[in-house]
Amino acid sequence: MSDTPVIVQPGVALPEPFDFNKPQDWDTYKSRFNRYCIMAGVTNSEQQVNSLLYAMGPRAETIFTSFNLSEADAEDIVKVREKFDGFFNGKKNIIYERAKFNMRVQSPGRAWKTLLQTCAN
Repeated sequence: MSDTPVIVQPGVALPEPFDFNKPQDWDTYKSRFNRYCIMAGVTNSEQQVNSLLYAMGPRAETIFTSFNLSEADAEDIVKVREKFDGFFNGKKNIIYERAKFNMRVQSPGRAWKTLLQTCAN
């Protein structure tokens, strides 16, 4: 536990709980949580971890426990975010992604830029 006092800006609400049925929204949620920490003045890493878990909801506790982090890593927001990144984003199937990319074809009347943007995503 940290002895650093927490000064939270009044009126700054936690982000809504994370919708675990939409793991593709994790990056957006993570960004919103980072903004919350800046606006609320939560700078201590351990407090950020606790705030993240509380904001995400009860299911986050179960997932967090499954990471089996050391005590030091469990208080490090960077390590915790990396673990959640791996959990929600997972590993991509490179062969499948390459095949999907190689099957892309520019449709008649479709701008080259549009095809390029689609491939980038």
